[in-house]
Amino acid sequence: MSDKQQQPKKGMLKLKGNKTASDIVSNLKSQQELLKKRPIQEALPKEYLQHKKKEDEEKKKKEQIEKLASQPVTGEIKKTKSQEAFDVIRKKRFDEKVQQELKITHREKLEKFNKGLSQLPEHFDIPKVGPG
Repeated sequence: MSDKQQQPKKGMLKLKGNKTASDIVSNLKSQQELLKKRPIQEALPKEYLQHKKKEDEEKKKKEQIEKLASQPVTGEIKKTKSQEAFDVIRKKRFDEKVQQELKITHREKLEKFNKGLSQLPEHFDIPKVGPG
């Protein structure tokens, strides 16, 4: 071959950030040696320790809530007169609405809907629903 032509390089493509398997293993070994030399608390990252503290605080809060929940309730929550009146009126209106809905059958609802559709202009035309 001439000097102008170069033979292609064989093997893996080498990039700046790539590490070989031997580099990774040697790095792990050195990290393990460092961990053995340092005390356990220093070896742990700060983020992990903070996370652990938060978990402990959450556990304590849950335990306190469970203790409070297990205790019997001594007093009931009383509503004011206006709240009681509101609840009574709301229940009454709900019952009236249910009774009104029960009076009309499904067939009557369909007839009413189709009658309303027949009164609309043609460009709002929707096919009729149900029997008839």
